[in-house]
Amino acid sequence: MVAVTLRGAHIDDSTSLNDTVITAVKQIAVAADAALTELVADKGDHSNQRLSGLRAIGVRSYVVEPNRGRRSG
Repeated sequence: MVAVTLRGAHIDDSTSLNDTVITAVKQIAVAADAALTELVADKGDHSNQRLSGLRAIGVRSYVVEPNRGRRSG
């Protein structure tokens, strides 16, 4: 575990992941002069846009997909 950010219960999980990723990137760079390559998050952090953004910067994500029924496309 590299970074944890705590938020009040009234703040949506999906808004905090970006801050946690930024914190993790900084912590890894300071501790090991390395880059963030993988990320694990819960289904509250799942969004296609966010996962695409992580993929675009070279981060492999492991995020539980919420049960929204069968995907189209």
